[in-house]
Amino acid sequence: MDISGLDLEEVVRSCVRESERYFRGQANDPGFCFELFRRAFVQRDQLAWEHLYRTYRPLVAKWINCHPAFEESGEELDYFANRTFDKIWCSITPAKFSNFIELSALLGYLKMCVGSVILDHIRNKERGNLEELEDITERQVEPRDADVEEQAMAHMEAKALWQRIKQCLSNRQEHAVVYACFVLDMKPRDILSQYPGLFADVSEVYRVKENVMDKLRRNCELSKLLSGVSVETV
Repeated sequence: MDISGLDLEEVVRSCVRESERYFRGQANDPGFCFELFRRAFVQRDQLAWEHLYRTYRPLVAKWINCHPAFEESGEELDYFANRTFDKIWCSITPAKFSNFIELSALLGYLKMCVGSVILDHIRNKERGNLEELEDITERQVEPRDADVEEQAMAHMEAKALWQRIKQCLSNRQEHAVVYACFVLDMKPRDILSQYPGLFADVSEVYRVKENVMDKLRRNCELSKLLSGVSVETV
């Protein structure tokens, strides 16, 4: 039987069925799930990728929950699940897919991605890289003996910073996440409730937040403005 010629929906149904057999300890055919991976990574089929995400997210969630460093990370499961799939998507190019000759190798790599994103997060958290922008924007400046000119300069610096941040944002989702996270100090689940209809689910809020953080950190001019500047809400 030529699996590559099957309709995608049939491949997905067969993959789910064979996976259930595998977890019950029954004889199973891993070829259907391997074909789903192939279509997602080699053909870059977006629909196949979405089915792949839905099919294997429960398994990824189980691995995350069982990871010894998950609890100390301080992050929610959705965050690491999305980062895991982002990592494997970026890592396995169509050319590199040929290095995986069976499903077990792909799943082993997926599990390795889970550990990688959790440990990377903890290392970055310890260095303060991921929270740098949040720490700066949440810090409130209490006027002491500064004269009017110094206070005016601080306000101008803060305003310039926020103008630069806004210029980096591409759409309403990014504007909402930046304002809600760094001005209102809201969590992703609260943002989802605050902006009904703007985000499909809390996972999308996490994705947007991560994209914004990466975008701001890559902006050299903005990095200079962030250095040594105390930001008030403007």
